[in-house]
Amino acid sequence: DLAASEARLVAAAANIAAARAALLPGISLSAGAGVGSAALLALADTTRTLSISASVLQKIFDGGRLRADVDIQRSRQRELVESHRRAILAALKEVEDALANGVRDTNQEAAEREILAEAERSLRLAELRYREGADGLLTVLLAQRTLFASQDQLALTRLARLTAAVNLYKALGGGWSAGRAGN
Repeated sequence: DLAASEARLVAAAANIAAARAALLPGISLSAGAGVGSAALLALADTTRTLSISASVLQKIFDGGRLRADVDIQRSRQRELVESHRRAILAALKEVEDALANGVRDTNQEAAEREILAEAERSLRLAELRYREGADGLLTVLLAQRTLFASQDQLALTRLARLTAAVNLYKALGGGWSAGRAGN
């Protein structure tokens, strides 16, 4: 996005240069050579003619059209500069959001790992109490359900962290090519 915006800015600068160049007077040089016809030969003693002319074309009667064109091109450039500024701000926001999401998801993943460790510990205790006859099978089943829910939540949190890392990569200008995906 930023590269395309920069290319539009370069094109706008070239358009301004072209519009300003149109304000300058043009110089035209022409040369011609020829052989006179028989009727003309009777009037003149020369059999060949050679002419070189130079003219300066001043753009006087353009009605201000050329100056208006320069103003239009400058306005277009200002518009593109503002558009480029907005694109830069959007890119910076994407990077900031991706970084913040990555940090948040990393912290969340660490917390989910602790919860998972506690759920595993709880299941071991519930199984031990069940074997010793202190608790029923329902306690073990509930501890297993808690463990499985913790494992599922950890997987979802890990997915969110990895997605945030991919979003950061994309925000920093990285891309994904389908042609390279299979290689």
